[in-house]
Parts: sequence; structure tokens; C-alpha cells
Amino acid sequence: MKINNTRLQQHFEAMSLIGKIGETGTNRPAHSRDEKKAFELAASWMHEVGMTTRIDNFGNLIGHFEGKDASLPILMMGSHLDSQPYGGRFDGVAGVLCAIEVATTLKENNIIPNRSIEIISFADEEGWRFNKGLFGSRGILGKLEEGDLARKDKDGITREQALKDFGCDRQATQVVYQCICVKMQCLVLLKLLLHSIK
Repeated sequence: MKINNTRLQQHFEAMSLIGKIGETGTNRPAHSRDEKKAFELAASWMHEVGMTTRIDNFGNLIGHFEGKDASLPILMMGSHLDSQPYGGRFDGVAGVLCAIEVATTLKENNIIPNRSIEIISFADEEGWRFNKGLFGSRGILGKLEEGDLARKDKDGITREQALKDFGCDRQATQVVYQCICVKMQCLVLLKLLLHSIK
């Protein structure tokens, strides 16, 4: 069983056009219109293989590939789609797009995994816009800190406002923040992240 290299390359090229700077750079700030466009594009590829998708209230994009046994802990794969100015077209993106290619290849070969797979693009891994990163991953682990939501970008927009504009429900996030860590420990078997290296 092999992945489709041509399709994966096309996905990288299509994603690199969102927030493109210069020949190879990208800029997709967290919780921005460009990150939303990137989420929509990635979600469209997930939908093509029958996955369901959602954006949680921390701003993470999550795609779900249903396995045979829903009682088993899930396998989580992915990375991030946000990018700081002149960030490379592969950093973070590789983890998300390669995970989508894995799911697509399984589907094409009529393979249903025993456990469900979730593909995630974590919100604000880079930390460029609000000067503190790993927001989405810290959020789902219950590791947010006081003041995280009050942080402002260069235009004076708080993270809380940016999340609201992005379509996230802050009240729901407050409830999730209190209990998600227990859920993650119970329901996630393993998280796999792929990063490009120089």
C-alpha cells in the first residue's frame, strides 16, 4: 500500500497559496481569515474521504475518521496550519497534510482501522500573533494560563476577541477547559506529529 505522492504534492502547493509571501514564504496568523481558509481547504480534503470535521472552541480543526470500535482510544495525528511571516510551506503543514494522505490512502484501499483516527490542526502553535504559542494543544490538555485570552496582537485585538471572530464560543471553552484534560487522558491512545527538518 502506497500513498499518492502526486496528490500530496498538489495539496502542499494549494495550501502554500494561502497567505503566500514571496516565492516560498507564508503568513497565516492564528485565528485569522487566512487560517480559516486553510482550515476550510484541509477540511474539504477530509470530507472527500468521508471524515467529519469541526473547529473546537480553542480554534483547533479536528477531522474524525470512524474506526470499527468506537470504544477504543483514538489515534490522533496532525500538527498546525498557522504560520509566522515568511514561515516555510512545510512547517506544521506537513503533519496535517500527510495525516490526511494516510486517511485517504486507507479509504482508497477499503481499510477501516480498528480504532478511530482524528486529524488535528492545533491552533496557534507558532505563537507569533499573540506572543505565546501552543494555545490549541495547551487548551485541550487543560494547560491554559491566566491572561492567555487577554493577550493582544499588534493591532490591539485580544485573543478572546479573535477566537470569537473565528466562530469559537468562549463560554463553552471555559467549561471545556475545566474537564478536557481528563477526557484526553481517557480517550486518546497516541498523538503523532510530523515536522519538516532542515
